[in-house]
Amino acid sequence: GEYMFAYSWPGSRPGSSTWNGLHYMLQDSDSNSIHSHDSKSHAVVIATKPLSDSSSWTEFKRGELILFYNGAKISSEGQDLTQ
Repeated sequence: GEYMFAYSWPGSRPGSSTWNGLHYMLQDSDSNSIHSHDSKSHAVVIATKPLSDSSSWTEFKRGELILFYNGAKISSEGQDLTQ
């Protein structure tokens, strides 16, 4: 399996008006965006801003650390989501 840690500390850098933050969207294999022969396949897309108007995008909270495993969200803010 593949693990991925993602961390966000949103805000503007000193002297900049550009807002920096992260958003993520979880996708299943039924999605047209994923080409997989595994019916249990998942993916996560992480971007600095939502790439579509879909309501599926979630903004990271300030200081949030998320662990993804094979595209599925496993834990966030110290809580185990596998139970």
